Amino acid sequence: MKKMVNKQLIVVGVIIFLGLLFHLKHLNEFPSYIHAWAQSDRYALSLGYVKNNLQFFKPRTFVMNRQFPFDWKIQTDNTITAVDFPIHDYIPAVFMKISGVTSVWIFRLYILLYSFVGLYFLFKLSYLKTKDNIKSIFVVIFAGTSPVFVYYQDGFLPTIPSLANVIIGIYFYQKYLKRHEQNNFYLSILFLTLATLSRTTFAVTLVSIFGLEFLSLIGGEKKWRPFFISGAFAGISVISFYFYNDYLRAVYGSLFLNSLLPAANFSDAKEIIKSVYNNWATQYFSIIHYLILFSLIIIASFFILKQKIKNDYMTRSFGLLILLLFIGYSTFAILMLKQFPDHDYYFLDTFFLPIILFLITVLSYIPRLDLKYFKLYGVVIVLVSVPLIINAMNSEAHRRNLNSLDRTASTINSFMGSETFLDSLKIKRDAKVMVIDVYSPNIPLILMNRDGYVILYTNATKKNIQNALGWKYDYIVIPNQFFISEVCSTYPEIVSRIKKIADNGKISIFTLINNKTNRSLTEFLGLENEISVFQRTMTFD
Repeated sequence: MKKMVNKQLIVVGVIIFLGLLFHLKHLNEFPSYIHAWAQSDRYALSLGYVKNNLQFFKPRTFVMNRQFPFDWKIQTDNTITAVDFPIHDYIPAVFMKISGVTSVWIFRLYILLYSFVGLYFLFKLSYLKTKDNIKSIFVVIFAGTSPVFVYYQDGFLPTIPSLANVIIGIYFYQKYLKRHEQNNFYLSILFLTLATLSRTTFAVTLVSIFGLEFLSLIGGEKKWRPFFISGAFAGISVISFYFYNDYLRAVYGSLFLNSLLPAANFSDAKEIIKSVYNNWATQYFSIIHYLILFSLIIIASFFILKQKIKNDYMTRSFGLLILLLFIGYSTFAILMLKQFPDHDYYFLDTFFLPIILFLITVLSYIPRLDLKYFKLYGVVIVLVSVPLIINAMNSEAHRRNLNSLDRTASTINSFMGSETFLDSLKIKRDAKVMVIDVYSPNIPLILMNRDGYVILYTNATKKNIQNALGWKYDYIVIPNQFFISEVCSTYPEIVSRIKKIADNGKISIFTLINNKTNRSLTEFLGLENEISVFQRTMTFD
């Protein structure tokens, strides 16, 4: 018993060590870098719950014009949005509400701790299949150093906690198959249902396990009652929230995608897959991961052929589950193929899990390690793990490299400290703002701590700006960096419709002029009486 406790502590220690090594210095970092848009939307949901006194079924952000289905072009009088079961945005909000602290580290720490739980149950699942602590620790290190996993391990997306719930669900299902205890089956379906509610892609795992159970039932091996009870629970939960979310979408719109995006044709699919490979092949797993997996497959194949291993029921069931997952997630990938080139986290929603389960299966075919060589095997694991860990750290550093054209960084830089700036101008917290020409919808509004409308730079056409200026709001906010180069060049007449009231060097605050006045940009900037220091004209003839 004491040895078992010590081994459990070693596993927990490894998981925590890796997590802190990768993320300790980033825990208080505002959503930035890759997919800051999506991550800031999730952070905004938590802040929205804090503001609406934790009304779970009224999820809200800061944005009053929604992307779906209105393409940002319709004004509303609220910030409510449809979103998949937002439990992983709600729980951080509860801690924020209790503590009175809304800093990003609360959200990041929640996701990070949830990933620890997932990795711990991955160890338990691996041990259940391999009966080997060393192999199981290696599985944890292999999964926990995947570059894409590491990047989102302390992020804001619901993928990591949902993935953890799936791992927990599969663990309890395998435990149920081994011990035939109905409570384990119910726990399995509970966690798989929670995962499906928060991240619809994981319905593939839920359906796969019900499929396996159905095959056992028609074979007369099990009772129907637990199947119907758990099926009713999962079905009612998922379908009920689906219809409620559909209601929210119809009434309020949504910031979150809910439609399929398959390739247009086979040629398009080939180009997309090529793009995915070029963008993310070494981010899903590193080259070292692939080499290790390939080597282990060769070693396992040798033992399978040499020892003529026969699979028992548990092994066959586990193998069939992996096959069903590959088929299910491949189908999903085809239906959402256009998302994969730009969204690396879709790999965590799909193929990451079956590959890790396949790794466990491969290791289970390799004979157990002799205990007298335990220290030697430990040294080998360390030597193999070091390059995996170093690669994960290098990948993290690379993902946090900014270039001068990064619109997320420029948006954050422009609006950092803007809440204090607006407070100093006596602009009320319930004032509505119109933000023109930014990259992400929620980032500027979060940093100003005001609700409002956004015109994204990709949507900042003359017609859209002109239309939005007629909406109901109190102030207009424009980043100085893009005022002349983008906003005025797109809609020159805007200088005749707005009046500047303040400027902190990074953003300018304007109000709308009721009576239009015709004036030039130099008049608007107060330069009409200034003498030009340097002028030059050239013709291209």
